[in-house]
Amino acid sequence: MSSVCLTIAFIVTCLLSLLSWAKGERQVRSSGAAGTQEKSVCYGRLGCFSNAPPFSSDIPLPQPRKRINTTFHLRTRSNPVQSHVLKPDRPETLRRSNYETGVMTRIILHGYSMYGTIEPWIETMVQAILAKDDSNVIVVDWLKGAMATYSQAVGNTRLVGAEVANLIKWLMDKTGNPLDSFHIIGFSLGAQVAGYAGDRLGGRIARISAVDPANPGFKDTDPRVHLDPSDAKFVDAIHTDGNTLLGVGLGMKDAIGHVDFYPNGGNDQPGCDMASSSEGSFIYQLSVSFSCDHFRAADLYIASINATNGPMQGYRCDNYDRFRQGTCMSCRGNRCRKMGWDAERVPRQERVKFYLQTTAEDPFKVNHYQVKMHFRNVSRAKEVDAKLYLQLRGPEGETEEVALKEGNQVRIVPGHSQKFLFSTPTHLSKVESVSFRWEEVTSSSSWWFSSWFGDEEEDTGVKTLHVKSIKLKPGEADIQTRSHYCLSRPHRGILAKDTKTFRSCIRRAA
Repeated sequence: MSSVCLTIAFIVTCLLSLLSWAKGERQVRSSGAAGTQEKSVCYGRLGCFSNAPPFSSDIPLPQPRKRINTTFHLRTRSNPVQSHVLKPDRPETLRRSNYETGVMTRIILHGYSMYGTIEPWIETMVQAILAKDDSNVIVVDWLKGAMATYSQAVGNTRLVGAEVANLIKWLMDKTGNPLDSFHIIGFSLGAQVAGYAGDRLGGRIARISAVDPANPGFKDTDPRVHLDPSDAKFVDAIHTDGNTLLGVGLGMKDAIGHVDFYPNGGNDQPGCDMASSSEGSFIYQLSVSFSCDHFRAADLYIASINATNGPMQGYRCDNYDRFRQGTCMSCRGNRCRKMGWDAERVPRQERVKFYLQTTAEDPFKVNHYQVKMHFRNVSRAKEVDAKLYLQLRGPEGETEEVALKEGNQVRIVPGHSQKFLFSTPTHLSKVESVSFRWEEVTSSSSWWFSSWFGDEEEDTGVKTLHVKSIKLKPGEADIQTRSHYCLSRPHRGILAKDTKTFRSCIRRAA
């Protein structure tokens, strides 16, 4: 089957799943209602699984172990390409492998599958980890359990979690490696599998990294049903697809870890809109944009492992709107954290939200600045709606011109200051100058009113915006410049129709 057909099949299945779950989000809360008959299944040493509360009777119980057929594939630096299959009931598989003691064991879990093959990002992640760190990397293959209907796959996550916990106990017993040496990385449904495994181990494994944890089937459920901070000593999460069709995202929007990162707000990722998918049919473009946000989380995590130009850094903020206003550019008091591989817990806190922006392509990293502009209150100065543009220059060159407030109009009030977020992939070790321009935004209704009643201000040919100062505050720790800029002559910007910009001068370090 061609990749186009596979992608279309994926979106059709996901659409049907979301339609079902848009209806079914209330089902998980009706579990245990009068007339509901509780059921359970038992699988030897893995124990029994019941649909009694807090679980829902509308979620199927796990399928038999032979049906799901969970397998474990070990890679190390000694065998980076060909994996060793580990079988907890077969000690010789461990003895014949290259499993190392005294190093971290990273366990990778995939999510729901339509294709029956391991997704390409997994191989990329394995190689990135082995290049970065001398680790035991174990890929968990539960494809047969993930290829069922979505609701059945949700039910199967409980058994796969038990299988992973059983593997970890076996490895500890045979090698002496402690729980502190295990790190689970789970994508989508795989993140929820990680939660079940961590819960069975008493929340004592070192870390669980949730890569856009699955939302349908887990939203608004009891913490025992979905991944939460009690499942590991450190739980970090990246959210990239919190709002898709029908208002239900493939990824969970709620904070579920000790630290939760929301790139670009955690909803729509750059380069994932239909306008960015210019090739193929409408259905193909729709399918690409539909799944792109969800899989972007895996790309970001891999980029964080490979990072050569510094980490992607998130900033603690009440919400994404405030972050976009540039009000959260501070690292004091644990207010910023690295996303992905180098993430760290905020001491004694959980569900701390961090926001950041990224680009559409690898390496995804941008540099964040807070821009504070103060507008002069001069004689006859009036409020004006405008679009503002900024460009920075430094020893390494210049950034692209960036529209502040994402290109939306800004109400300029004389005598007041405003803050903005400026982000650019261009790294500047020092900011030496700033170029600023603006465009007036005229409302057609206000123009009609002023023209009709003769209240229109005389056009002198040169319209000005009086700017007193521009202050820059870099967010990235490796940029030490914190400069205060004054505008070169005159103290005003020239309307964009005159096709001019002006440079600033550095007055002093703030």
